[in-house]
Amino acid sequence: AWAQPTPLYPPATRTAPPPAQTAPYSPPTGPAYPQPATPAPAPAPVQTSPADTQSPTDSTAASPDAIQIGELPAFDISTLGLLDAENGGFGTDLWARTERPLVETLIAQLPMQAASRSRNIIAARLLLSRANPPAGERSDGHALLALRLERLAAGGWLDAVGQLVGKLAEPDKSPAILRSHADYLLVQNDLRTVCPIADQLVADSPDIFWLKLSAICKLDAGNLSAAQLAAELIAELDPTDTAFQSLFLQAAGGAPATLPDDFSPTLVQLLLIRRLGLPLTEAAVNAASPASLLALTRMRDLDTGLVIAAAERAEAIGALPTFELIKLYTAAPPLPEDPEAAKA
Repeated sequence: AWAQPTPLYPPATRTAPPPAQTAPYSPPTGPAYPQPATPAPAPAPVQTSPADTQSPTDSTAASPDAIQIGELPAFDISTLGLLDAENGGFGTDLWARTERPLVETLIAQLPMQAASRSRNIIAARLLLSRANPPAGERSDGHALLALRLERLAAGGWLDAVGQLVGKLAEPDKSPAILRSHADYLLVQNDLRTVCPIADQLVADSPDIFWLKLSAICKLDAGNLSAAQLAAELIAELDPTDTAFQSLFLQAAGGAPATLPDDFSPTLVQLLLIRRLGLPLTEAAVNAASPASLLALTRMRDLDTGLVIAAAERAEAIGALPTFELIKLYTAAPPLPEDPEAAKA
């Protein structure tokens, strides 16, 4: 094997080059931004006198566009209505030059069950008119509207009563106003709404109507003991209403009710009659008030002939629109043919 040759000179030692020196970073110098100028001092205000600033055309009267501060007059809910001079009502100056006490006295005496349909409609339009309140102090702030609603309810205009009361805020619904509203709710068979009202007013109002209605509501809710207690109290306070006592006794599980043929059913009594499914006589329909007539026209479980008879009477006095009577005629089943007439 060949030996490796011996170098004549020792190998040269390689020295690494020194690392490059990095200059420290310094941001580039740009043009210098000019410094903001120091603002000049504001000139001293010039002292002026009121005479210097007043225009020769200025007057002591306030400008029409100026804001004026004052107390607004209290809103009188008796101004509410559904009609005006453009849609069949009277003008807004209906009560002009008439004192409020006289207006309230006359409205309370306004007949709403006249034999003349036209007369009843005119009276209802007067009560439904939107008008400025009459002069004079308000008796309690709600008396005039409550009187109008009571007269409308007496004439069977209960749908209008519901619309008027619907425009009121809750604090404006006085017991007298709620009394008329309850008639509207009973015609609608709306116990869910009217029963809380009865429970609220039964302790505060002397009107026994609320006690009778509350007794029915308790019976409907299954509170038999409270309902019977209310019925006993009603018998003491109003012993003449034997029809209500007899109907309530049957509704509470007692003996069948006995009613005179010619009794005039109230809305509360009709509520029990509807609950029991009892028949009515033609004499009872003929003796019914306008409000009860309206309720009878909406009792679909009543004999069709009696419903139409009630509708005809209600339409004749203006309590039922004619088109609703026509709808009842159209929906009524055809009369059976008379065999004798067929032979002829």
